[in-house]
Amino acid sequence: MKKIAMLAALGWGVTQLAAGSPAQAHEEGSTSARQERIALCIGNGVYRKGPLRNAAADAGAVCSALESVGFDVEVLGDANQIRMEQALNLFTKRLEPGGIAFFFFSGYGLQWNGESYRLPVDFAGWNRPGASLTEEWSAKGIATKMQRAKAGISILALDACRDLPGEFPSKIRPGLGLVSGGVNTFVALAAQPGAVTEDWSRNGFGLYADALALAIRTPGIELGRLFDRVQQDVALATGQRQIPFAFDAVPDLYRFGVAPPVALSTGTTESGKEPPGPNDRPEVAPAEPVPASNGPVMSDSGDGDAQTERTDPAVEYSRDLQIEAGWSLGDDVLPPDSGLARGIDLYTGKGGTFDPKGAGKIFQRAAGDGDPMGEMWLARSIFKGRCGFRAEPERAKLMAKRVLKQVGSAADQGDPAAAFLLGSAYEEGLGVKKDPAKAVGFYRASCDGRFPLGCYNLAGMFKMGKGTERDDSRAAELYFKACDAGSIFGCNNLGLLYEAGIGVQRNETRAAELYSKACAAGFALGCANLGGMAEDGRGVEKDIQRAKKLYRDACQGGSSHGCEELERLEKEGAHWKPEEKAKEKERREPGWRTGG
Repeated sequence: MKKIAMLAALGWGVTQLAAGSPAQAHEEGSTSARQERIALCIGNGVYRKGPLRNAAADAGAVCSALESVGFDVEVLGDANQIRMEQALNLFTKRLEPGGIAFFFFSGYGLQWNGESYRLPVDFAGWNRPGASLTEEWSAKGIATKMQRAKAGISILALDACRDLPGEFPSKIRPGLGLVSGGVNTFVALAAQPGAVTEDWSRNGFGLYADALALAIRTPGIELGRLFDRVQQDVALATGQRQIPFAFDAVPDLYRFGVAPPVALSTGTTESGKEPPGPNDRPEVAPAEPVPASNGPVMSDSGDGDAQTERTDPAVEYSRDLQIEAGWSLGDDVLPPDSGLARGIDLYTGKGGTFDPKGAGKIFQRAAGDGDPMGEMWLARSIFKGRCGFRAEPERAKLMAKRVLKQVGSAADQGDPAAAFLLGSAYEEGLGVKKDPAKAVGFYRASCDGRFPLGCYNLAGMFKMGKGTERDDSRAAELYFKACDAGSIFGCNNLGLLYEAGIGVQRNETRAAELYSKACAAGFALGCANLGGMAEDGRGVEKDIQRAKKLYRDACQGGSSHGCEELERLEKEGAHWKPEEKAKEKERREPGWRTGG
């Protein structure tokens, strides 16, 4: 990865190429330079109990600021348990000894048994936290992982001091306690330890995140002074009702913006015009050596099948980029009508059937047959661990670089699927430098061609404020377009916006209808979200038996949230009346599993 090529809330520069010109290579720095300073920003707002309007945008704002001073960043919005743990594991794996690591989290946090935890959007342990909280969610656990990776400096900024919604056991304390991360670790909290605060906002972001992003952009500011400035800003803005806290165990002065020189560009084009569109051909990076080898859930932008926890199949890929049998997902039986278009439909759920692994097999076959579009779909799947494949980002980059020129030509000729693939490449850094502004341009062209994933990913860009201004209403419109064009991801996420009243007027009946559509297509998260509505009697008639069946369907479809909710209802069933227990015993399906 290039130090300046990041998934952030604004677009940073890939040199624009004239329409129709051949792709040009750029030079990348050494491995040590590329990974010297990295950041992971997570913003969780779509909790069923008390959604937070600004959290996802907060993550983008902070990582945008970090990008501007040379950090290589990843941004994750509205993440469930699986995605949070995956992101943290990849983050620490990328951290090189002696490097600088910055972790930011915006969302809900709580204290339990003396430890402080950040919560995923699908947290279901409000009544049984001891069975749900894991070490990886704790602030101490994050700091420990960074230390084990031998980080030179670890910085944790945790904006999770909000009061918890609804009722919760007396043993749970809202907010975060005193966190000591160990040697060479700087821990910053949005409020004093044990204190909770209102969800203040400023400039379309949370107040703490806005103050932090502003301070980071101060040229050459020293680490301790930076958080002093954040404290003063927030305290002044709230009349001393919120006073941030920092624990500094970093002996040496570290100054932001002082690092080996990197080529930074502004977040807009020189002309100030709209972000580049499909006629801007990709700038291909040179090939690198292959290394050794209790809330509704929103599917991620560009990763709609992230609902499942995947086993790691034996994956081998040769250096000369020939598809090998090792890429197989198991049996070699392909779905009927197994052309590439059918694979795309299975991946999006268009036509009423959601089958990401079936789509993966088709992408694999098409790539093996020499189809450049098929190879790009396969590369995209392997890059982030989609469609049942193990994540192999470096191998995926090599695959993408082979075919980017052909995919660009197809986009130039008006192919909306090709435009989507280029948008995804620029958003994620697949074979090109990351450039969210360019991604927006390609997604817009794809959506204009009524390609469902183009509309879906463009909605995510507006929701996160990545490569464009944040606009929840526009995001809702685009999720509607995606759903209408056949994307069940779009239906699920539009339902979530209706349930929370974000970008649209709150309408729980409409939310339940959209979840039902996604669930009927086999999308596990849709079933889990609809189960929550049925359990609470919101948008649909209250029906515990139906909720259990929906949670079971979600669990069997790979949703850990569905498994947890089903397990909870099973335990609560001990207090049911005899006739309720008998009815449930008749309905129970054998072999349901917990754990997702």
